Amino acid sequence: MSNSFIFGVHRGSGAKLKPALRKIYDRAAKKHGAQLIEATLPGVGYQRWFTAPNLGAPFDRAIERAVYSEIEAEIAKGGRL
Repeated sequence: MSNSFIFGVHRGSGAKLKPALRKIYDRAAKKHGAQLIEATLPGVGYQRWFTAPNLGAPFDRAIERAVYSEIEAEIAKGGRL
């Protein structure tokens, strides 16, 4: 088992988050013990993903669901932008 659980990988310029949305993603990740990573990699381009401690199943997927549920809830209520 590795030290990190990686989820929500998105690639390409269309995946780049606007600053207000980045704040929502970042806040949701931190609330659930995860971290939003954004990087522009040589030969690959822009990518973003979340990383969290690898706790094994079913805990990893629970963190993933919690982060995405938090993001959806924030966006639905206007996101405190």
